Amino acid sequence: MMQRLASAIILLFLGGFIFLMGMLASEQGWLDEPMRILLAKMQVQTDIREPLDAHIHVETREEGHAFPGALLIGSHYLVDPAIVLVNAAGEILHRWNVEKSTATQAVLDLHPPLHKALEDQFYGIDDAMLMPDGSVIFSQSLRELNNLRAQRIARIDKNSKLMWEIPGLFHHDMILAEDGLIYATGSEARDTLPVVATQSDPKALYLGGVVHILTPEGEYRQTLHIEEAFANSPYAHWLNTFRVDLGDIQAVALRDEVKLYDPIHLNSVDYITAEQAALHDGLAEGDLLLSMRGPSMIAILRPSENRILWAARGPWRHQHYVRMQADGSILIYDNEGDSRFDLRDSQSIRLDIQPRVIRYDMASGQSSVAIRTPEDVDMASYWRGYYKELANGDWLMSSSNRGRVLQLDPSGNIVWQLALGPLAQKGEVLYNQKLVSVRYVDAPDIPAAFLSADRP
Repeated sequence: MMQRLASAIILLFLGGFIFLMGMLASEQGWLDEPMRILLAKMQVQTDIREPLDAHIHVETREEGHAFPGALLIGSHYLVDPAIVLVNAAGEILHRWNVEKSTATQAVLDLHPPLHKALEDQFYGIDDAMLMPDGSVIFSQSLRELNNLRAQRIARIDKNSKLMWEIPGLFHHDMILAEDGLIYATGSEARDTLPVVATQSDPKALYLGGVVHILTPEGEYRQTLHIEEAFANSPYAHWLNTFRVDLGDIQAVALRDEVKLYDPIHLNSVDYITAEQAALHDGLAEGDLLLSMRGPSMIAILRPSENRILWAARGPWRHQHYVRMQADGSILIYDNEGDSRFDLRDSQSIRLDIQPRVIRYDMASGQSSVAIRTPEDVDMASYWRGYYKELANGDWLMSSSNRGRVLQLDPSGNIVWQLALGPLAQKGEVLYNQKLVSVRYVDAPDIPAAFLSADRP
């Protein structure tokens, strides 16, 4: 009897000890990452298969002040739709369903095997453009891989029927330029890179930046190699300013112990018009404005010579989405340049990092803050990001990590917001509530069929 009682006491003690250690391990972050991911997925399993448009919530803080157009939104998705067009009232004007694609099987073959069926993989719409006929051109990637994950660029009609596709590492940004061509950022997995990695190693691959040029009909024209463009210019030594100590953002483990290094991480391209070029000495129509996240650098490339004409670094960090304006200035989505100490927790020092838009003058090198998000709203956006200055002086700004779009007046006050989840939610959101791509579509550019009362 006494022996059974002692055994029971020991078992209770061990059970309590294991429970307490488990709680402590969770609190202190001792659980390994696979277990943490498993627990997280168990917690959100009921939400994870809801379609993108089921998560959209909007709030108008100033009536009659919201933008007149619509937002074209692409997100992570397990189920359709993958792309939606939504107006300021939160109404879905149109949906596009995008088939999951492994168009670049060679990319998958470089990675360790994926232990989930295709229908259980998260895919993402890296960028999307609405065309006048209601079709969309988009780039697509397998989001559960790091960096080397892009699959294709494609066009589907308004009924989501595939019109054409080009397999390849298309990601982040694309533009339909004044010359009628599409310029899209992308990557290539390479054995060597100019300047920074001139000798091959069987255990190393490098992600080189490229700009693909193609027609809206899906005809491939040309690929521009960014590292070669630097090597062909007086800015070759600027390539050496990258860092690879940022975890799996710039150093990715592949199959067979191969490491992939992503030193520049090209993430934006803009076409310089004749009017913009006339405002700057040495520029010409068709030059391309580029953004590289790795070295926090912007540059201008001349495609006809595949040569960098100009480069700059400034008060921005890990920026995305650069666009030259009609006055010749450059607007930059500054992801992490606006850092402030958060000392609310006396036990640790944290940084409060909010995105902002920097306006940069090429000629003088001077910069200013065009708009920043309010300090009392969590808009941290480690990756991606979008802005749009509206005709009335207001701004749209997105946070990819927080799944949120704000409309701000010129003083930075919120007049409208959209969230892919509860509006009161703080911090990281569910994976399928993160924004991958956002584009503003002006009212005259919305196809009439999407505005009719009997729209599909």
